[in-house]
Amino acid sequence: MATPNRPHLRSVSISFLAVVTIAACRGAAPAVSPTSPTPQAAVPQRTITGSVWVHSPTAPQPLAGLRVAIWLELPRSSGPAGSVTSDSAGRFSFETPSDALVRLYTGTKELFQPCLSTVRVGQTEATIRVVAEFHLLQARDWPDFTVERLLSGTIFEASPTGRVPSANAWVQVDGVMGDGRPLADTRSDANGRFVVCGLEGETQIPHALVVAKPGFLIATTKIPAQGGGPLDVELQVCTADRPRLEGGWCY
Repeated sequence: MATPNRPHLRSVSISFLAVVTIAACRGAAPAVSPTSPTPQAAVPQRTITGSVWVHSPTAPQPLAGLRVAIWLELPRSSGPAGSVTSDSAGRFSFETPSDALVRLYTGTKELFQPCLSTVRVGQTEATIRVVAEFHLLQARDWPDFTVERLLSGTIFEASPTGRVPSANAWVQVDGVMGDGRPLADTRSDANGRFVVCGLEGETQIPHALVVAKPGFLIATTKIPAQGGGPLDVELQVCTADRPRLEGGWCY
């Protein structure tokens, strides 16, 4: 079946207004010798290099031309840091502060990234593994997709007879509690089950599980700091008063 577009979740933009006030004084002010600004210490940097691979039952293959989004988690802040594009060999590189924990995400309409890709402080290498939708279920048993902490659970949907397992729901690990910073994604299987992997490293902003399916409200729930699970989510049917997004989901 055709894969619907992923939902475009709300984004937050902040603008700042600078106000300068000048007070007039009688008489000439004494001359003040100009001073040079205090030089700021350079922030130590490191170069991250990595690669993007598409996995299948046969050998993984490098992927060229994929946009890789960069998310930084610093000691006192977290946020996006632009993106890079993989070259003809699937490779990419970029500079980042040496004290940043880095998370990388790439995905297309046809490809999913079930595992978070994390570069810890002190590390410089990254690997991003993606799979086609029709290989998601098989990938759960592949060694490359059982790394670090796993998060599993079941997606349910409300029905007139009670809640039932929800198949083919889109499941995303979000870096900003549902504000649209994907770090990994997958789909629920025929029994509503899902698995995401690679949940590692301390987070400055709690990560969330975002679940969407056409005809239902987008659901967001906080991911426990220790990961694990099971983490079950119930989807509610869209009502007539709810705004619809591209793909048929509502909020």
